[in-house]
Amino acid sequence: MVLLISALLILVGCGNKEEPQQVEEKTVPVEVVTAAKTNLNKELEMTGEIIAGTDVSIASKLSGKVAGVYVKTGQFVNQGTVLFELENSSFEIALRTAETNLENAQKNYDRTKQLYKLNAVSQVEFEQAETKLKLQQAQYDSALENYNDTKVTAPITGKVSFIDVDKGEMVSPQMPVAGVVDLNTVKVKLDVSENLVASLKEGQKVSVHVDALGKIIEGKIRSISPKIDKATRAFPVEIAIANPDGEILAGMVSRIKIPTEELKDVIVIPADALLEHNGMKKIYVVEKGTAKERLVKAGVTSIDKVQILEGLAEGEKVIVTGNRLVGDGQKVDVIKTASVAGGEK
Repeated sequence: MVLLISALLILVGCGNKEEPQQVEEKTVPVEVVTAAKTNLNKELEMTGEIIAGTDVSIASKLSGKVAGVYVKTGQFVNQGTVLFELENSSFEIALRTAETNLENAQKNYDRTKQLYKLNAVSQVEFEQAETKLKLQQAQYDSALENYNDTKVTAPITGKVSFIDVDKGEMVSPQMPVAGVVDLNTVKVKLDVSENLVASLKEGQKVSVHVDALGKIIEGKIRSISPKIDKATRAFPVEIAIANPDGEILAGMVSRIKIPTEELKDVIVIPADALLEHNGMKKIYVVEKGTAKERLVKAGVTSIDKVQILEGLAEGEKVIVTGNRLVGDGQKVDVIKTASVAGGEK
């Protein structure tokens, strides 16, 4: 009886024992590129502030009280648009007086000239009439200029950058109170060292990264100074950037990348494929469906590509998307393969 009960307990115990479950390893989908030899531009990267193509500060040519302000900051204006106006009553009176004096001087000159032809007046009298006419003409021209200058106009077509005056305020020629900028073309000024300036050429295309817009825009080297700046010990270089939509604003920060040398037949991968950890640069390559960590030595970096000097052979598959989700030995599923140039397979 005891033996029967023991046998039953053993059978029950065996029936309740659970088999250990095997956890299936996660497979990560990745995209790869095939490491290939190609040409790569070595680039000079510099940071500079965007400035307007033309930036004009405007002051009244006359002293006086402001009669009206007709524009606001940010407004588009054409060349000749009236920005603000001074009270002109005193200038109008001066103009009318000068006009009358000029008319009288002209009549006196005409009469004296006729008399001089008839030898009725001396040459001295004729020359005095002529001199007076010229003097009155100059006074009239000055009065007319002053009257016209009571209207302060935009010297260029562009946008009002500031208007720092209100109706009733006094202004003078020493007080810039308005500004207009032309942003149709903007520029960046760089200081390039003497060992690099020789590799640049006027008209050379450059890439301009405007971080505030999240865009990369093409620019051109407009000018290279032939003389070093004594203060910076560098050569001033100006980059011109077309801005027909006006989206690039003065003051934005830009990163300029200028090709200075072309490297021939080097192994290149996308810059996104390169990772850095504790000062070490690494990539992941795919071998037999598994991600393998590989320490590499990087060389020249362009806008979106990087040269690999050591640690990678031509033809190897490098993970470029999903490389931050895998570890060494991780199983992967390659969902897309592309070439460094961008061709998909």
